[in-house]
Amino acid sequence: LAYAAHYKMLLLVIDIVTFFLYGRLGKNKKLLMEQPDGYKEKGKEDWICDLQASIYGCPQGANRAKKELKHTLVTEGGFVQLKSDDCVYVLRSGPDIVLMATHVDDMLCAATPGGAIKLQLCLEKKFKIKEFKDPSIFTGVLLERDIKAQWLKVHQGHYVRAMLERWGMTDCIARTTPLE
Repeated sequence: LAYAAHYKMLLLVIDIVTFFLYGRLGKNKKLLMEQPDGYKEKGKEDWICDLQASIYGCPQGANRAKKELKHTLVTEGGFVQLKSDDCVYVLRSGPDIVLMATHVDDMLCAATPGGAIKLQLCLEKKFKIKEFKDPSIFTGVLLERDIKAQWLKVHQGHYVRAMLERWGMTDCIARTTPLE
């Protein structure tokens, strides 16, 4: 985020729609489940479902979908996955740069205009995505930005206020240290 603020890069939040459904099961893997309520046919109530893809709620669903995302970005898009943090991907292609942090199916990206286009084209080959430019929130953290002044503020002030309201402490006297 500091890099994005300093170099006046675009900030984007990208959401992959129905992310867990993109996780392919291995060829030798079987995932079975009982029929969900409302889908049982008369006379076949004891039948089980043989899933073809991961779904929400399956322990391996997020892992499989994450592997599919990694394959798309690294193998097809030319991104490099950081060794120090496997949720961060970087693309440098001439003047174009993309820095992307992932959290399940949400991605926070800092990119040059050309990098943003390359990222979008790469992801749209395999996934249905929603893109939000100049985000004000990401995974519960507020983002405030002044592009001209080159600053970016990250905070959870809304969360602190909600906690104060929940515990009836909105009228408390603020102190900088506990012993003050």
